[in-house]
Amino acid sequence: MKDITKDFLIKKGFREEYGNIFTYSNKKYTIDAVYYNKPLYHNRYWKILIFSSTRYMIGHILIQTIEQFKKVMEICEVDLNN
Repeated sequence: MKDITKDFLIKKGFREEYGNIFTYSNKKYTIDAVYYNKPLYHNRYWKILIFSSTRYMIGHILIQTIEQFKKVMEICEVDLNN
């Protein structure tokens, strides 16, 4: 299992907002991927924040791997296959 990287997110259409925050938007959602220097829980350094199009927070989840990231995007029905 590969860990998420900055390059992976940028290739998937996220833009770098700050050194540790990456954002993706479509008509339904705004998704922030936030990297933490210390693990938040069970060696997970990434938090995904999901907002509605009006920036109302729908949910958040801690992830670490590309497989976990892809599953979250699948659940949210976000197609990042550019």
